[in-house]
Amino acid sequence: MSSEKFENPAQNKRYLGDLVNNIITEAKDEKDMFKDIPLDFRHHKPKVLHKMPEAWRMNEYENVEKLLKQREEVKLLGGEEKIIDGRQTVEMYVRAKSMAPSTTRPM
Repeated sequence: MSSEKFENPAQNKRYLGDLVNNIITEAKDEKDMFKDIPLDFRHHKPKVLHKMPEAWRMNEYENVEKLLKQREEVKLLGGEEKIIDGRQTVEMYVRAKSMAPSTTRPM
């Protein structure tokens, strides 16, 4: 907000401060709550709430049991889950990058 109503900037600042205080006071006043003014909801579309099918729902214990069964099946089939170590991957990348020849040209 700005004001050039007065010559002195301090007066303009004081005027704006008083104006803001008046606006806040009016907003907090409960005499007129605008209940007599109708609201126009033509522009507002209600939010669509999707329902999750009951068949998809699992409680915590069912989820844990399902994961344990899947892991057992993987072990029985002879496959192992490969765990990637992020720290090791970054270190290998840095080593490879430092050993690679530089592609920049001297000026």
